[in-house]
Amino acid sequence: MDSINPSNRIKADSLTEILEQQLKPDKEYDLIAYNALKLDKQEVGAYLKEKLEKFKADGIRSVSTSMRRLLTIYDFIENK
Repeated sequence: MDSINPSNRIKADSLTEILEQQLKPDKEYDLIAYNALKLDKQEVGAYLKEKLEKFKADGIRSVSTSMRRLLTIYDFIENK
């Protein structure tokens, strides 16, 4: 979590709370990653699946560091 920018280390209790802030994508990914242990795993999984399907549909071949971090954290939580 030390790699997350300190300005993006804001506590949130739900994914909805984070999404309602309408942040730039990288900040949104960082906030979700920072709060991942408190958020509903199924909601985060559905969010990630939707994002990855959109990336694929849009032909995006690489993702940002913040998204890779979020995917890694989610993988650790889901498969611990």
